[in-house]
Amino acid sequence: MSDPLLVVEGLNAYYGPAHILQNVSFSVTEQAVAIIGRNGMGKSTLCAAIMGMTPPRTSGSVRFEGTELIGRASYKIAGLGIDTPGIDPGHDTDFTVQSKPAEGVLMCAWVTGCAKR
Repeated sequence: MSDPLLVVEGLNAYYGPAHILQNVSFSVTEQAVAIIGRNGMGKSTLCAAIMGMTPPRTSGSVRFEGTELIGRASYKIAGLGIDTPGIDPGHDTDFTVQSKPAEGVLMCAWVTGCAKR
């Protein structure tokens, strides 16, 4: 088994006083992973916290290929090779695990590998 591409440990995220993500931990190796749940369960908040966009307050650890992401600006995180396709119809959403077999996929956080090309 290969080393994890992404390791999330004890991730907490807050919107104001509301504690949205509570001690989330998981790791992703080179496979597709889906985080599913009903509306309002924190899926988008998880993506935003990984990418350093929002919520404004996070704690814990998010490491991509060993590099700590918590506290980094989102454009620097994107420069490491993680993208958030989102649902903007103008954004490139024409990708699949089959079309990008060597690249890991985490729900809405897409490991692009663009920084290594």
